[in-house]
Amino acid sequence: MTTFKKVKPLFNFIKKEYRQTLQKIRIDEKGMSCTDLETYLRINDTFDLQKGFQDIQTFGLVDSVEDFENFPIFDFTIDTMRNDKLKISVDTLSYILKFASKDETRLHLNGVALYRDLLVACDGHTMSYIEHGLENNDNYIMPRTSIALLIRACKAYKLKEIELQFGDDFTIVESEFFSFKMRNIYREYPNIKTVIPTRFTHTLEVTNWVNMKELKSLFCPHFKCKLKEVEGSLVLIPKQYPDNQYIIGKCSLPNFEMFFNASYIERASNGLKEFEIKINNDLTPTMINGSIVMPQRDV
Repeated sequence: MTTFKKVKPLFNFIKKEYRQTLQKIRIDEKGMSCTDLETYLRINDTFDLQKGFQDIQTFGLVDSVEDFENFPIFDFTIDTMRNDKLKISVDTLSYILKFASKDETRLHLNGVALYRDLLVACDGHTMSYIEHGLENNDNYIMPRTSIALLIRACKAYKLKEIELQFGDDFTIVESEFFSFKMRNIYREYPNIKTVIPTRFTHTLEVTNWVNMKELKSLFCPHFKCKLKEVEGSLVLIPKQYPDNQYIIGKCSLPNFEMFFNASYIERASNGLKEFEIKINNDLTPTMINGSIVMPQRDV
C-alpha cells in the first residue's frame, strides 16, 4: 500500500482547470476522486480524510467541506463498453508514450492511438507501435496527458501490468487501488503503415551507445549528429563539435554516412547501450530498437 504523500500529486492535473468547481477532490465512502471532464481518477482509499470535498490547493491540509451541492458526481462505468480488452505492461505503455507528440494543437498525434491492428504513437519524426490483436474497426486516440497520469498512478502503486477496456467514448482501467477513465479522441489517424518498411538492406550494430545526459551540451541545440564508418567502426559525431568522435559500434559498410537527431535515437534506445539500427538509405525510415526513426539530411 502506498502513502498519501505519493498519491496526492496524482490529483494535480486539475490545477490547470479554469473552472473552480472542478478544482476539488471529492471524498466519499468509495474513496477520493476528481476530474477535468476529460480524465477521471478515483483512489480507492480515503487515507482517513473526512467525507466531503477539498480544494486542490489545500488538499489534505484542511477539513473537508461536507456540502456536496453543485459538485460533480463521478461515474467510472461505461454503458457502451466493447468486448475489447488489452493487457499491457506499464513499461511498454511508458515506452510508446515517449513517441506521442507534445504539441497539443496536433490532436491526431497528441496521444496513443488504437489504429487498425496496432497500438501506436507518432510525433512525425519517430514512431513506436505494438500489434494488439483486437478486432478493431474504429480508430481513436487516448490523450497523451491522460496516459501520463495513468502511468504515474500505476507507478505509485507499483503495478506492472494493467488492462485497458475500450468503450465508444472512453477507455477505463480498473485496479484494486484506483479507477481511471479517459475520453477517447476521434480523429483520422495517418496511415502509418505506409512508412513502416517491410525489409531492410543493412543492419548497424550499436554496442556502446553514448550517455546523452553527460554529452547533452555537445548536441544542443538541435541534437544533429552524424553516424559514420571509420575503419570498420560505427562512429558518432556531433554536428556542432565534429572534433568529438565516439565509437558506438561496428559497421561493415565502407564509406557509410548518415545523419540523425541524436535525441530521437536516445528515445528509441529506451536506455539500452546495445541495439540495432536497420537501414535502407538516408531518405527512408530506419528501425531502431524496434521503433521507426526518420534520418535527417546534411544541411
